[in-house]
Amino acid sequence: MAYSLHLMLWQNLDHADEDGHADHADEDGHADHADEDGHADHADEDGHENHGLLDPHFWLDPKRVSDAAGFLGAEISKLSADCATKVEVTVPAVQAQLEDLTQEFETSLATCSSRTIVVSHEAFGYLADAFNLEQIGVAGLDPEGEPSAARLKEVIDLANSLGVSAVFTESTVNPDVAQTLADALEVGILTLDPLEIASVSKDYISLMQTNLESLRSGLNCS
Repeated sequence: MAYSLHLMLWQNLDHADEDGHADHADEDGHADHADEDGHADHADEDGHENHGLLDPHFWLDPKRVSDAAGFLGAEISKLSADCATKVEVTVPAVQAQLEDLTQEFETSLATCSSRTIVVSHEAFGYLADAFNLEQIGVAGLDPEGEPSAARLKEVIDLANSLGVSAVFTESTVNPDVAQTLADALEVGILTLDPLEIASVSKDYISLMQTNLESLRSGLNCS
């Protein structure tokens, strides 16, 4: 993953050192490959596997990002007493922001006319699991995968039966598959960001809130 939770914690350790607080705990805060840091077990436990590929997108669940922050904070604390002191301030601040984000998602998605997200790239399994949604993907975990005509028809029929009102795509993925689905279903297209590419203008919290707005719109949440 392009976003680095390591970087978030180190930068906020610097803030804690320079300013005595961690007000900017969400800046540049994006989780790295937690499977490299002892969190790969989530993929197996929760079934985030597709045709032999493990789903790495745990960072789309802010609760898991909070767990990763605690894990990395504990590891950083082992480096020195000074690091441990800063981590005591930084990690709770980061986790508080992630808890607020989780609550925002839970509240905003509590009442929706649909709970099904139709996507071309199955990057949103952890997000769906976290907030009681169902993901229907066309091309699996490979964002460049080409679905078969049979799979397209299967998804179109299923989406029709469920009455979905939007198809979700990504800004960095070829929109042709999503457009084909949307045309067949006569619905609009909205964007969800899998947070695989770093943003120079938005932090993790902001990007996830943008995803939330797309979900609220596409799922007709009140």
